[in-house]
Amino acid sequence: MRELEQEAVFVLQRALKSKGIKIHSLIHRIKEFSSCLEKSRRIKFIKPVQDMQDMVGLRVVCLFLSDIQTVIEAIHESFEFLREADSIHNSNVSTFGYMSHHLVVQMKTVYKGPRYDTIAKKPFEIQVRTILMDAWANVSHHLNYKTDTDVPKNLLRDFHALSGLFYVADTHFEMFFRSSEKSQQQMSELFKTTDPEKIEEEINLDSLSAYFKRKFPERLPPESPELVSRLVSELKSVGYRTIAQIDGVYERVKEVLYEHEKHLVKQQRERLKANLDERPKRPISDKFFTSLGLIRVSFLIADENYCRQQVNRWEIDDSGKERQMRRYAEYRKKLKEKT
Repeated sequence: MRELEQEAVFVLQRALKSKGIKIHSLIHRIKEFSSCLEKSRRIKFIKPVQDMQDMVGLRVVCLFLSDIQTVIEAIHESFEFLREADSIHNSNVSTFGYMSHHLVVQMKTVYKGPRYDTIAKKPFEIQVRTILMDAWANVSHHLNYKTDTDVPKNLLRDFHALSGLFYVADTHFEMFFRSSEKSQQQMSELFKTTDPEKIEEEINLDSLSAYFKRKFPERLPPESPELVSRLVSELKSVGYRTIAQIDGVYERVKEVLYEHEKHLVKQQRERLKANLDERPKRPISDKFFTSLGLIRVSFLIADENYCRQQVNRWEIDDSGKERQMRRYAEYRKKLKEKT
């Protein structure tokens, strides 16, 4: 059974990755012998325990309701389908905690060779549910209420109310997700037709991400949305609110900014030349900064308050912080001379 579990997880992970499907988690287990005996007694299962179709079980926990169908399609493409049961659309809100899509599958016959001889034609189960379905199922399980018929009458109303709240949250997360996608698309369309200097849109994750794509298409994008979000907070904390303001600062300092970038590239090449054993993480080019880096450094040069705020957060000693403040003060002086 261990070989079947490992191969099933490998195939499913590969399928999800190839389709670019983001999930919360992929849980897998082999049914414990005590659980097998208990189930056999409960459903009067008289065949050998190894013939149970859920001896190996996988659970895909999705982020959003719309992801469930995409995951199911990936499962159908990756395994030989035997049967399935949909308790998501075929149940009511009071049973939210027991909702999931169950599929019984087996390895495809195209998988041949010694590696598959012992696991061919062995069925196993895959459950697909959202993160909130999984959360409520786990909470109710620890309350020892397997079904709503187990709940005392004086607690049943609250039990159903909580189940309903989770259901509403799940549907609204989906609505929010769709609205977020729409917002990102609208930002993308806006930046296609309008110059950034004229966009008075408030800076947020969507607007600043769209700005980076439009303004610096030749630069590496931010490494993660979290970094963009952090920059939004930093800029707002010192009084900047709109894309037009951000673009105005960049345009004002870009000549000095690129002088600074050339200096850093030169330093990097000199260090590499002095130490031939050192290898850079990526090939050294004339573009030292990512798109996000260009904006952050623009404000380090242009805004003394922002510069002091950021340098004080850096994990360097006080003398290092003083050197950095002097460095950006020098660039700030150059900027004044040029303007």
